[in-house]
Amino acid sequence: MGIDYLVCEVCGEGFPDVMEYGFCGNCEATLCEDCFADMQVKYGEIGEDHEQACNVGEFAPNKCDECTKPKIDTKKFETFMYYLAKDEVKPEFLKRADLTLEDYESIKKYLEFTYGINMYL
Repeated sequence: MGIDYLVCEVCGEGFPDVMEYGFCGNCEATLCEDCFADMQVKYGEIGEDHEQACNVGEFAPNKCDECTKPKIDTKKFETFMYYLAKDEVKPEFLKRADLTLEDYESIKKYLEFTYGINMYL
């Protein structure tokens, strides 16, 4: 028997399982003590009559920031960015947008790293 470490799915912080923590009543994401309390205040508690109360506890928040985050189809977004970049990312566009080629490269790397989106140029 030892200490396990968990990661809060809202803030990304690691914490030992001997600390107070909980789960989202909607998506069952693991929440650190601070995020659990914040989500309770922000979205309310599920209560004892909720179908998930026996799994996550009646004081679990109704939702968390992670499960309310807008979702995106990355393939459609990649297609959108492909055509946007193909048609618009030219030297005059970058100049009008007050962006340098280095700025564009940074944006491109961010989209690739964060979302797996490959830009056209």
